[in-house]
Amino acid sequence: VQTDDLAALVAHMESEGVEFRAPSRKFGTWRYIMVEAPDGVLLELFEADDTLAPPELAAYFRGN
Repeated sequence: VQTDDLAALVAHMESEGVEFRAPSRKFGTWRYIMVEAPDGVLLELFEADDTLAPPELAAYFRGN
């Protein structure tokens, strides 16, 4: 699940009692965190910095 502000999303979810498996991590131009959904499915929440991504990836993340 892509978000524009991962830190704010994580803070909001934590304030609602959500527990994360580990702190957010950085991978290239992405920041991500894993969380278990109520049905047990593992979700990845991520934010991609399209200003640092190669053009073809930047366009993808912007929906172009």
